[in-house]
Amino acid sequence: YKNKSYIQSGYENQYNNTSSSSNVSSLLFVAMEDLEPLTYSLSYFYLKNEVGLNDEIMWKILDEAGSVLGMKADTVRRKVTFLQDTLHLSSNELSEMLYLQPTILQLSVDRNLQPTLTFLMKAFQFTSSHENEDLKRLVVAYPTILTYKLSTLQSKISFWTHHMQYTIQECYHLWLEEPYL
Repeated sequence: YKNKSYIQSGYENQYNNTSSSSNVSSLLFVAMEDLEPLTYSLSYFYLKNEVGLNDEIMWKILDEAGSVLGMKADTVRRKVTFLQDTLHLSSNELSEMLYLQPTILQLSVDRNLQPTLTFLMKAFQFTSSHENEDLKRLVVAYPTILTYKLSTLQSKISFWTHHMQYTIQECYHLWLEEPYL
């Protein structure tokens, strides 16, 4: 074991033999070099090392969306890149979103994230880059909005515009101020 780094894991194994019962401690050694490919393929290492998420956010992801940490890094990288490129997110804004709603990393870009952002852009009539900043502000402040089904979003907007007689811009500002409505 010279000149190599190892992770050591011990476990206790009880067994009976004909003369007595004894505890046998076994050690499992894993060379650190053998773990190297995992640092490129698992999302845990991508989120921690490349995205730069702190321990608090990583624990929150583990607690609320643990399956994300076992996903392939390329799968999560696509989601993160999509969000960063579409919303022009800074590292801090992305970190804030993931802290508030880590389950967004479980969503599909094609089936969830892109259709939801497209719907919100159309529903709130965002067309200019200035208005895209408004969309960004809404999503960063309330990333849970990305987890809603489109039918739920439609119902909420319909309620506020048709039943409560709010304009679409008033709905947007209301949602910014009170996102849980």
